[in-house]
Amino acid sequence: MTINLVPMPKQIELQNGTHICRKIEVEHVISKDMMPENYKLIVETGGVTIFAGDDAGFFYGEKTLEQLHFLY
Repeated sequence: MTINLVPMPKQIELQNGTHICRKIEVEHVISKDMMPENYKLIVETGGVTIFAGDDAGFFYGEKTLEQLHFLY
């Protein structure tokens, strides 16, 4: 069975045929080199890092993660 999950969870447990995904960590990093409202997502096995120029960038990065989760 193939399960496509973005971002990749740290762990998946199978219990009575049900997939239980553990939450991954999302780290927020202010990047002074980025313009306001800009963001960059780095998705790795251990978690997701959102680099952003300001709070609006973090908001947009989180919304992108929500959309990816909805798609997969």
